[in-house]
Amino acid sequence: MDTSDMKVFSVLCSSKSISRAAESLFMSQQGVSNLLQRIERELGVELFTRSRNGLELTKYGEVFQKYVEVILGEYNAMQNNMEQIKKEDTRLFVTMDLGILAILTSKPFLEFRANHPDVEFIMQEHTPKTNERLLDEGAADMCLALAPYSTEMFDITPFYQVHGAVLMDKKNKLAQRGALYVEDLKNKPILAFGSVAYYPYLRACRKAGFEPNMAVSAIELQDPRPYVRGTDGLCPSFYGLLPQIDEGDSLVVIPFETDLLWSICTMMKRGRKQSALCKLFVRELVEFCMANKII
Repeated sequence: MDTSDMKVFSVLCSSKSISRAAESLFMSQQGVSNLLQRIERELGVELFTRSRNGLELTKYGEVFQKYVEVILGEYNAMQNNMEQIKKEDTRLFVTMDLGILAILTSKPFLEFRANHPDVEFIMQEHTPKTNERLLDEGAADMCLALAPYSTEMFDITPFYQVHGAVLMDKKNKLAQRGALYVEDLKNKPILAFGSVAYYPYLRACRKAGFEPNMAVSAIELQDPRPYVRGTDGLCPSFYGLLPQIDEGDSLVVIPFETDLLWSICTMMKRGRKQSALCKLFVRELVEFCMANKII
């Protein structure tokens, strides 16, 4: 007797009819009847009696049904586990905060795809809320994140430190400073572009005891220069994320100093075991950063 025989028995239990079981299993009635007889011979007991209402389980059939449900349940769980392991070996879904790709560049991701053509590599950028959902639902294997996330929900490992910088017009009184600090942002009009910069600076301001004066916030806008030029607004961001500024430009980028450690991190749902493919991806990403002096 194998699991396919047990599945036929299970259908007979639910349908209580050889004809209906045969129809749902795409088998002949004779084939189902012969298989039932074979199971009964093997067990040495009668599993069903026939009545006006169809097939009824005997006391032996009731005992056998309980074991069949357990066995088929375990078998299905084993199959699902095997499929999950197969998927982890051949498919990798990495999501990331908006702006992470601009900092790291697309090179390490394209190289990983080229080095592992047999892997289905999915890469997407989303807002923190969407990233949390993708990880929580198990759709994404890993997230590359910078914004603050819950350490109760996720396992977070930093691997690449980033440094703050503030874009402003040269006419701004702060433009002559060698560095800016969080207190310099107080009561100043803030032009925030992208959640990857918005959340870390928001956290820094709140830690200092004030809410930033968020004058403009645009998640999707890539180039803040037209909105900063000719204004007294500040655009806090990170080196690698801000656009290049020509020497003759009317804008300037000033370093931002903070006691907060800002790092790009790998993030996974808490308790989820990191697959071999995830480990390989992280190792190659770190090696790329080191070889290109990004770290």
